[in-house]
Amino acid sequence: MANIRLSKSKLQEYDLCSWKYKLKHIDFIKEPETKYAIYAKEGQDFHTMVVNFFKNVNPFSNKKFIEKPYTDVTKLEYFDNFINKFVKPILLKSCKNKAKYYFPILLEEKIYNKQYDFSGIIDAVFINNKDEEYIIMDWKTGKMKSRVEIREELAYYKLLLDESGLLDKPVKYCSMFFVKTGKLFF
Repeated sequence: MANIRLSKSKLQEYDLCSWKYKLKHIDFIKEPETKYAIYAKEGQDFHTMVVNFFKNVNPFSNKKFIEKPYTDVTKLEYFDNFINKFVKPILLKSCKNKAKYYFPILLEEKIYNKQYDFSGIIDAVFINNKDEEYIIMDWKTGKMKSRVEIREELAYYKLLLDESGLLDKPVKYCSMFFVKTGKLFF
């Protein structure tokens, strides 16, 4: 039997349907594409858009550029919510015109923990302008989750990142932004 590297997603898959998990991750039988595959693609496209946004849009040098839709890969609604319910009202207002607080210090960071044989991808890490502490930000394009599910998922990412040694101190804050609704859980 092959060594299976665990992740939050794989644990969720197992919890939903252990038989499906076995077929996919143990027997390596490719899942047939369904009408729901588009949702996974939308999520991937949104994450790609966020990476490209932070790499190419600098509000400190060209504020007008932020107004233009910077995407051809994801739903315009997602981009609008990202800009109008996260970037403008939260990120730009709290950054105090300092790039240090605006740009993520980690973005789509793949982490593997050998000790626990666990892996995951940290969407973004920002620095809080009030106390210089780290904030994990997780983007969600799917439906809203319960507070318990949100806390559980963010705790997983915090543990993974804290144990990675990528940062000089533990993460203090965790948050999740639901792109469809424009809601922030902090």
